[in-house]
Amino acid sequence: MKILIILLFAANAQARVFNFQNEHFAPYFRGSIGLSTLGDSAYGGASGTSTKFSETPDYNYTGEAGFLFTTARIGFTFGVEFLTSSKLSTEGNTSSGTKLMDLDSKVSGTILKGGILWHYKVGTMYRAYIALNGGLADLKMKNNSELTAAGTTAYSLTTVDEVAVAQSVLAEMLFGFEFNLADVTTMIVEGGYRSLKVDKWEYDGSGTNFLGAYTDGGTVLNHDGTKRQSNLSGWLLAIGFRFYIN
Repeated sequence: MKILIILLFAANAQARVFNFQNEHFAPYFRGSIGLSTLGDSAYGGASGTSTKFSETPDYNYTGEAGFLFTTARIGFTFGVEFLTSSKLSTEGNTSSGTKLMDLDSKVSGTILKGGILWHYKVGTMYRAYIALNGGLADLKMKNNSELTAAGTTAYSLTTVDEVAVAQSVLAEMLFGFEFNLADVTTMIVEGGYRSLKVDKWEYDGSGTNFLGAYTDGGTVLNHDGTKRQSNLSGWLLAIGFRFYIN
């Protein structure tokens, strides 16, 4: 019995003590929510000024997984982030209120990203930092319009499906706070701004929309002939967890 007690005390004495000064590598995952500045850019100009949409996406959501390599003051992150706008289901009406269509619209994407962190305040169990992130985003836009009898009369269409793709550059600046949650697990809370703009969408497939026939790889245009552009930038709040290995 005495030997068992001695062994238990010895194991406890050798248990790892968490200290940010000594932690260097951690896989992580995080999620974020941000106010959407997407507006009706994915669909609002497609059918012309005679169609009015009363709703736009409210939020953008992301989920990210990756790895952190860090010293006491400087860290580097490498990860994959999945982004989506809140799915929108709305009606397109004339200015007098006549319903022309039901619309479903969504923008999503995958972002390969990396970042650098500066820990400007470091304790044994917590630290505060500034993060600068950049990445390359592969984005997809999906619109489905089901026209009413009035819409069919106006546009000579019954259904319009659009799928388009784009690439864009991501830039982020975040202020973060990290603290030890349990054992070697930490929690992070971040707030900041994301810049992510799409200057040009290209059709992924062929079909017919409000402008007529379109072909795979063609530039997505609004009804007035201008390029359809989107803005996924905005303020965000993120929460995540890191699991330190050494």
